[in-house]
Formats: sequence, structure tokens, C-alpha cells
Amino acid sequence: MPCCDGSPERSAGAPRAGPGKARAPRQGDTPTDRYHNRVSTLGKSIEEVQEAFRRLAEVAGDDGRPLVDSRGVDARMCLAWREAIGKIDEELVVWGRTFQRAFGSTVRATAPRQSTDIATELDQFAGADDGRANPVDGWDRRDADNDLTA
Repeated sequence: MPCCDGSPERSAGAPRAGPGKARAPRQGDTPTDRYHNRVSTLGKSIEEVQEAFRRLAEVAGDDGRPLVDSRGVDARMCLAWREAIGKIDEELVVWGRTFQRAFGSTVRATAPRQSTDIATELDQFAGADDGRANPVDGWDRRDADNDLTA
């Protein structure tokens, strides 16, 4: 019996990739084969990004703490990465809903947990290290209204 994508259903013992996992490439050259192979490539790439992220967070400094916790990562790089991920995220929501409409999937695509709105979060860093302002300038200035020692 065919599956939702027109491919034959796998036997009970056949390995099946879980949600978000890459599948083995298809050997054909039909548009559907190319589509599935590129979906697989995207899945593998996402897994590689997750692994790179995890491995970066594991790099310990001389004090044993992760260097990203003490050094951070260039704010411009983080902003560019978050913008790219955000655009992909928006399109993935559309693609997931399209799949649900096309195949009647009962799985609901939910937005990832976020404690704050990304746009609001990005605004607070606007201008940080953008060549126009030095975030270190003025760190030692005293604000007379808030300085309790004055």
C-alpha cells in the first residue's frame, strides 16, 4: 500500500527515519526523487548545525567553563545567523501546514518555545558593535540619578 508521498509502504522491519531525521537518498531522478533527496540533505544539514552548536558550547576555557559563556560570539555573526534561521523557520511553518493540508496529517506543527519575541530581543542589541558605537565606552560613567554613593 502506498504511503502519503506515493512511495511504497515500508515493511515492519525496515528502518524508518523519525521526524526531523534524514532519510537514505533515493536512486531515481524524478522530480519527487530530487525533492526527497533535498529534504534529506536539509535534514542532514540541520543535524550538522545542531552538532556544531553543541560542540562549540563544549569548548572549555582554562577555568573549565565553556568559552562561549565567557567570550560569547560576535553579535554581528549571531544576528546574521538568527536572521537566516528565522527566515527558514518561517518557511518551515508554511511547508508543514502545506503538508498537513495535502496529506491530512494529524501531527500539529507547533512553534518552538521562546521566552521572548525575537524581534524585541534583537532590538535590544541594535547598534551593538556595529562600528558606530563602542559598547565599552562610558561603562564607568556615573548616573547622578541612580548613583546612591553620590
